[in-house]
Amino acid sequence: MPLRGVRVVALGGGAACAFAERWLAALGAEVISQRAPNAVQDLLATADVVIDATAWSAQPWDLDPADLTDLPVVRVTPFGVDGPYVGMPHTPLTLAALAGLLWHVGDADRPPLAQWGDQIEQLAGLHAFAAALAVLWAGGGALEVAALEVGAALVGHHTSRYSQVPIDLPRQPARALWRLYPTADGWAGISCTPRDQPRVAEVMGLPEIAAAERFMRRNERDEAILVPALEAWFRARTCAQVEEIGRAQSVPLAAVRSVGAVASSPQLAHRGFFTRDAGGLRPGRLWRSDAHEWASAPASAAPAAPRRTRAPRPLRPLLEGVRVLDLGQVWAGPYAAMLLADQGADVIKIESPSRWDPNRCAVQPARGRERDWWNTCAYFTEYNRNKRSLALEIAHPRGREVLAALVRRADVVIENYRAGVLDRLGIGYDWLRAQRGDVILVSMAAFGQTGPDCERPGYGPVMEELSGLASLTGWGDGRPQLALGYAYGDPVAAAAAAAAALAALLHRRRTGHGQHVDLAQFDVLVAMIGEAFTEWSRSGREPEQLGNRRPGCAPHGVYPCAGVDEWVAIAVESDAHWRGLRRAMGEPGWARDPELASAPARCARADLDERIWAWTREQRKTAVFERCIAEGVPAAPVHRTNHELIENPQLRARGFYERVAHPAGGEWWMHGWEWRPAGAGRCVRALAPDFGADNGAILREVGLSDAEIAGLAAEGLIGSTPIGVPTLPGR
Repeated sequence: MPLRGVRVVALGGGAACAFAERWLAALGAEVISQRAPNAVQDLLATADVVIDATAWSAQPWDLDPADLTDLPVVRVTPFGVDGPYVGMPHTPLTLAALAGLLWHVGDADRPPLAQWGDQIEQLAGLHAFAAALAVLWAGGGALEVAALEVGAALVGHHTSRYSQVPIDLPRQPARALWRLYPTADGWAGISCTPRDQPRVAEVMGLPEIAAAERFMRRNERDEAILVPALEAWFRARTCAQVEEIGRAQSVPLAAVRSVGAVASSPQLAHRGFFTRDAGGLRPGRLWRSDAHEWASAPASAAPAAPRRTRAPRPLRPLLEGVRVLDLGQVWAGPYAAMLLADQGADVIKIESPSRWDPNRCAVQPARGRERDWWNTCAYFTEYNRNKRSLALEIAHPRGREVLAALVRRADVVIENYRAGVLDRLGIGYDWLRAQRGDVILVSMAAFGQTGPDCERPGYGPVMEELSGLASLTGWGDGRPQLALGYAYGDPVAAAAAAAAALAALLHRRRTGHGQHVDLAQFDVLVAMIGEAFTEWSRSGREPEQLGNRRPGCAPHGVYPCAGVDEWVAIAVESDAHWRGLRRAMGEPGWARDPELASAPARCARADLDERIWAWTREQRKTAVFERCIAEGVPAAPVHRTNHELIENPQLRARGFYERVAHPAGGEWWMHGWEWRPAGAGRCVRALAPDFGADNGAILREVGLSDAEIAGLAAEGLIGSTPIGVPTLPGR
């Protein structure tokens, strides 16, 4: 196993820490969980890496930062280790509100909605897991993972887009080609990108789809035509029929599955995804590999080993010297490679001149910035910074020869094509290994490389529909809900893929062998709601849709404030919080009712939310937030992903957003560190590369002459402008 012989000491606790611990142990590490602040010093001296999650602990640790000096450490926190919000009361609901995540979930005519399962804490744990592997690879160093920052990074394309084109759009209904529809017996969805439109139109028999505008935005004329047609199409079919069409025709149509249906999925059974122990059913792996298995033992608490020699923190980037070829497109693959590039890996993004990354042209540019606009689209630039660009036709024999020379110099290849595409291009794992015997290939197809669904297409919403997350997220009425603004399956798969690449590098260092990582985006998203399957296997009942509620806590929700579509999250999780909220509201008479002094009584009061609404709707959301926090009550304004998020005081204080400039695209804000090195400066060393900008430099590195490079250009095998860029309407 990649981490055999590695000792992890985890301090503190909380969901984020538990998630990181679990998967480090599953890769073979000995994990010692220290939940209380005693006898820590001797234990720290035995660690290969420390997970410091003391910021989540209910009890004070008073851990001296000097105690962690020169230790390999990942500090996973709600807000970071500095800034005005450190120590502020918080819950998963308020963190999601501050990060801009709530703004993009649910219906536009209802309050913003939290995804099921405290996802922002799970997300922080996933990133802490990956960051710990980076520290282990470097042999030392310190990284910070803040839940607020990894959450805000998920909507980074929205904040970048706003800072490029500052139009403050309200929450809108889901777009016709990117939403859920009722079927004859349930719910199903369509997730159609511009590139998919002709094929989806053909399969569904709806030419209106092919005729619609080819941009990822809401067009009211298209909506008026498409929504009625799609509603009728879905209502005329059962979920099973929609599933069969999506699978057989390889188009992005999917039914919304229950937790029980997911647990009995033939695809997951084929891949041996679940394990069962005394606690019930649970995910057993994040990816498959031809080089290692996963351990099922829980975190251990073995006696302390002899003191280890402390290595000084590396002064260079943690992944300096690692070479990565990024064959990914759209979001998941490029995001995974970006996480490695941010830590210093040399990442070369390879695109075909004739089949380039469609995110280059996902949205239209600001007026006046049409020149070379495929190089400045926020959807592309946000997840391709710190890379170099090679525009190469790898489907051509001569292009494959060039790629072979690159592979011989590369450590890792990342791709997120459908299963089998690399083999059909003639560059599958066997071919890659023939170029370099210890190469690491990270494949991240939607459903993996094996199983009955392996050739099925899938975007983030498809993963939500099929994983059970969409069915769990909702108001309790059974209607499923999607995270329409950030296609959640993509970024979680990206963090897992970065972790997989690092685990494979560690395994190669120990054994000398490369490997093929088979990571299914679907599997990772199922793992993010693992407790749902444990609950289902124990009780036989589907877990409940909770809306913004939390069992045993009241009031706990999202409440309207003064203004249009303005909201605040308030999370009372204890009687002390309730007393603080009373003070924040000015001790109104109704709140002093003795029956409301206990949580069970508050949960039973049907009028409680209405009372809170009556107070908040007359206040600015920032005022409610400030009053609640002053009284020790977890609360947060629901940030829109516009200037509100960019100007958040905590993110500003930590320099999370960085100002970037492009000759054609102007200036805008871009999100920065997700795994922040101690004492780090800017994260964005270089903007996302212009198409083919590094062709000459990269090809010279592998020994091609200027004459050979000119010949490739003359044949159209390399280029500097993508072929077939869509026409900008009305320009």
